[in-house]
This record gives sequence, C-alpha cells and structure tokens, in this order.
Amino acid sequence: MTQRTPTFLHLAVAGLAAVFVASSALAAPARRVRPRPARPRVVPATGIAPRLLGVCGQPVAGSLAFSSDGKHLVVGSGRMASGTSPGEVRVWDVASGLVMYMLPYTSPVNAVAYAPVGDTLAASTVQSRVLVWSAAAGASLRTLAPPRTTGGLCLAFGPKGGVLATGGGDLAGGQFPGEARLWDVKSGRLLRTLPHPHRSVVSLQFVPGSGDCLVASRGLGADSQGSLDLWDKSLKTHRWTRVAPDLIGAALVAGGASVASVQSEVAGKQYLLRVRLWNGKNGTAQSGYRAPMGGWAISPSGGLLACSGADRKSIAVRDVRTGRLLHRLECSYPPASLSFAFSTDSRMLAAGTQDGSVLLWTLK
Repeated sequence: MTQRTPTFLHLAVAGLAAVFVASSALAAPARRVRPRPARPRVVPATGIAPRLLGVCGQPVAGSLAFSSDGKHLVVGSGRMASGTSPGEVRVWDVASGLVMYMLPYTSPVNAVAYAPVGDTLAASTVQSRVLVWSAAAGASLRTLAPPRTTGGLCLAFGPKGGVLATGGGDLAGGQFPGEARLWDVKSGRLLRTLPHPHRSVVSLQFVPGSGDCLVASRGLGADSQGSLDLWDKSLKTHRWTRVAPDLIGAALVAGGASVASVQSEVAGKQYLLRVRLWNGKNGTAQSGYRAPMGGWAISPSGGLLACSGADRKSIAVRDVRTGRLLHRLECSYPPASLSFAFSTDSRMLAAGTQDGSVLLWTLK
C-alpha cells in the first residue's frame, strides 16, 4: 500500500487537536480518589500449632521468662500446693530445644526473671528465698532471704539490671504481711522495704524510661480488695494509687504510657477476666473489656494479651488495648491451667503445663 506524505494542512490540524486535548485535560477538575476502608484482619479458623520445647520434672505454675534476645527460656517448677516439695529451674536453648542446665531447689519455684541487660537470672520460691545466679554458667551468685514473709510471688529487674524488686505475701491465710523490697544485685544489699500490712504484692514491673515501679497488691485471706500503685525507682516517692477489686495482676502497656490491670469477675455462673486500662501518668481510667478466666500474660512491649480463647479450648492472643483477636493458637491442654510468657519482641509465646510440658508458639 502506498503511503501518502502528510501535507502542511494535515500537520496543522493534528497540532490543533493536540493542543485542544491538552487544554481540556488541564481544565478538567481533579478527580478525588476515596480511600478504601481498611479491611478487618481475618483470623484463620485453623490455629497456630505449638512446638514441644521440653518437659520439666515438676508442674509449671507461673514461672517462665525469656532472655532479652529471645535465645533462652528459663522455667521454674514445683508443686505449689506443698511448700515443702522440691522444685527446679531449667534453662533451655530455644533454637535447639536442649537444656543448658538444671538447678534443683528444696521448695517449689513460683517466679523467675531475666535481667534486661547483663548476665543475671533470679528465681524465688514459696519459702521466699530469692536466688541470683549467672545466666550463662548457671553459677550461684547469692541468696536473698526476706524475713517474716512467705510466698515469693513476683520478681522484676530494673531497666539496667542493677536492682531487683521482690514481692510476696501470704495469700491464703494472711499470717504474714505482704511487702515489696528493692535489692542491689551486685552486693545483695537491701535498699528499701515497702510494707503492705494487709495486702500481698502479686506483680512488679519497672517503667523502661523513668525507672518508676508499678506495684500491684491484693488483700490477704478473704479480703479481695486490690490496688495499683506507681512509685519512683527507689520506692520512696508515691506517684498515684487506684483501687482494683479482685485484682489478679497488672502490667505496663506501651512503655508505661498505660497500665493494664487484670481482675476476676463473676458473670452469672461464669468467672471472667476483666482487663482495665489506666493512664500511666496519673492513673485515670481509660477503657476495658472481658475475657475468659484462665492463665494470662501481657507482652513486654505491652501490645499483646495471651489468655483462654472464647471456646475455652484454644489460646487467644489479643490486642491488649481493645481485646481484638489477633491470633488463635492450638492447644491440647486446658488453657485455664496454663502459665504464659512472651518473648521481648512479642514473636514467641511459651506456656507451662501442670504435667511439666513446655510449649512454644511462633506468632506470624
């Protein structure tokens, strides 16, 4: 086919058409694009399966802790119903599942803690003996023995690992007063005693930035009245206090910007966990929600809550602020009987069972 050479008239017409199209595009109003609403996260019906890390020689009850890098997991065990039965502490290498070492105790171990920096571990027993040792070698460094107290319920290292706070009391009979104590880790010297004459200290945690210490306590014996108290890092200056009936424990959220309290509540014939959020600076109430009763843990970053699932057969990992379900975890054990601990980066969740098994989930 013969191609025709464009004439001057053809070129002029084409040029005018291009100018018209361009000017029309410039004159047209900008088209607004409406942002699409974010789709709610759909939690898969099939839960995340656990990995069996190992088995302790005794039941695990509330005493698990990850090292700051997530490479090691320390687990304390023992039969809590009998304060005279033996207990033990085992330290696992998370990647290989091998036990690095095992330390026997003369009584059940109900609290363990890793220092956020350095090479230090601590564990307390129902007889309130607190032992501090080298995490790498498993060598004992010293023993702290608070007098006139029974049931070492909680431990917390300061942000730099130089101080250790211990808390306890007699929850059952109220024969011994509750108290929180502050120790110098290197020397073992007692720095401060914070008495709670009619309460037992059930949880302690230091604010990462300021070093302020959150102390949660509850009544002794039949008294179920509890309280949240924020103190300075030396336990001398009191910041604020809030009443929390039927308090089980508490934890910091978002680096201390908020505080989450976990309380027990009766609804009809069911027992529930009531999670309440408080302003970390002044203690004013913020929000709250309910979850099934059972074991629970809040991640060190303060973003996640692990607790029993709605079906009471699986484990739910929720947004600690809103209660929104994020992960469903498979479990062949009753979730209500488990003890939990998150890794520092919130990517792993460990659980201890009544038969001594230690389970591990990797959160996707």
